[in-house]
Amino acid sequence: MKRILSFALAILLAVGFCCNVHAAMPSDSDIVPLWENIDTFSCGITLNGTAGTATAVILGLSGTTKITGTLTVYKQTDDGWAFVDKTTGTSSSTALSLKVSFTAESGAYYKAECSVTVTRNGAAESETKTAYKTCP
Repeated sequence: MKRILSFALAILLAVGFCCNVHAAMPSDSDIVPLWENIDTFSCGITLNGTAGTATAVILGLSGTTKITGTLTVYKQTDDGWAFVDKTTGTSSSTALSLKVSFTAESGAYYKAECSVTVTRNGAAESETKTAYKTCP
């Protein structure tokens, strides 16, 4: 009887340990930057015909004391990226908005690059974002 009980218990344990375990895969919306000072940071280019606009919006978390940023627009050439225009800005609140207006050439490929530093609780955090667009 002891032998049958031991065998049954061994079978039960073996079956219990033979189950598949799966980890959940995160969706794209679950992937977020692990910023300490930055709440939101966006950079983009819009083209309406040959009228181009590059914009950047930076929002710091509560307690942000300073945001500095530079938004630069480049056009791709055979030799690399050629400077088009840039703007810089500083804010002593939790928000900074930057905008560069430029004349685009049809068929040209453009890049807007925004570099920011957000200071909160005495610690500075830097980040860069880039956006690309082809002029129709």
